[in-house]
Amino acid sequence: MATPPPTEVAAGAQAPVGPATVIFEGSPSWKASFWSYVFAVILSLVLIGLVWLLVLHLKRKNTRYKITDRSIDYEIGIFTRRIETLPLWRVRDISFQQGVMERMMGVARIRILTTDTTDHELTLRGLPGSRELFDKVKEAAEVSRQQRVMGVVE
Repeated sequence: MATPPPTEVAAGAQAPVGPATVIFEGSPSWKASFWSYVFAVILSLVLIGLVWLLVLHLKRKNTRYKITDRSIDYEIGIFTRRIETLPLWRVRDISFQQGVMERMMGVARIRILTTDTTDHELTLRGLPGSRELFDKVKEAAEVSRQQRVMGVVE
């Protein structure tokens, strides 16, 4: 076996002795990019806020109510669609709820308790003129229940 030729050292330089000593090993400090991190955090918060606003808008736009004197039809869903019908003769109780912000905005929640087997409760949120709507739905539910009872008797 041949031995490798000895390495030549330049005149005046000393040949390295032993293994190399590590002076630094690692990544740069985050402190060097502090303002970049601050900007990224602010941008991500804004981006998350924009995504949240988009989801809220899509959810609101994809919730539809159709209230008649006989039933309440409601459609919900952003990516998938679900349509439910609640006959007003199944309504057991109706309540009107309105917080401070809702009063200032002129909207409310109308909570409807039913005898329906799939949905025992339906909450209609944010409908304009909610007090008048509440009175009309309450009256229509009462009339619908009376007509159902009268129809059974006949």
